[in-house]
Amino acid sequence: LRAENRAALLARRQTRELAVPSLSLEDARLQTVEWAPTPGVVTVLVAFSTWCPHCKSELPRVNDFFRAAQQRRAWSGRVAVLGLRTAVERERLPYDTFLALTRPEFPILTDSAWSLAFTQLTRTLGLRAELPTVLVIDQAGVVRFVLEAGDYRDTARELDWAVSDLLAGPAADNRRER
Repeated sequence: LRAENRAALLARRQTRELAVPSLSLEDARLQTVEWAPTPGVVTVLVAFSTWCPHCKSELPRVNDFFRAAQQRRAWSGRVAVLGLRTAVERERLPYDTFLALTRPEFPILTDSAWSLAFTQLTRTLGLRAELPTVLVIDQAGVVRFVLEAGDYRDTARELDWAVSDLLAGPAADNRRER
C-alpha cells in the first residue's frame, strides 16, 4: 500500500513551469521582507491560518517532516521549510497561544495585508485558495507537488517522497520516463 501511495503521489508531479512569485511578507519583528524560493533549494511552503482546524492538524505533520529533514545530512542546505501565516484578520486566538499549541520549529512569515500575498500566490499558480496549502517547490522555484490536506494523510512521509524525488534530479526523471 505504501508503494502504491508513493507512486500515486509522484504521478501527480506538476509539469507546468509556473514559478512561485516573490511575495511581500512580514517577519516576526513585523518588518517587511520580500520572499522568493532560494535557487538550488527544494522548498516546502505551507500556507495556514490560526483559525483553520485543518491547519492545526497539518502543521504538526509538516513539523515532523522538518525535524526528519534536519536529521538528514545529505539534505543540509538543500531543503527548506517555510510557514506562510495568512488570513490574520480572522484570528481569534492570540498568535503566541497558537504557536504554543502547534509548536512549529520551522520559520514562519506573515501575510498581514488581507491575504494579498496568498491570493497572489494561488492566482499565479492557478490553485484554489484553500487552507492549508502545502507546496513542494523545486530548485528552480517551480511548484512540482501540491499536497492535499486530510486527517488520514501521512504528510510527513508524502513530503519526504516528494522532496527525495526532486533532490534525485535528472537521473530520477530519466528513470520515470522508462
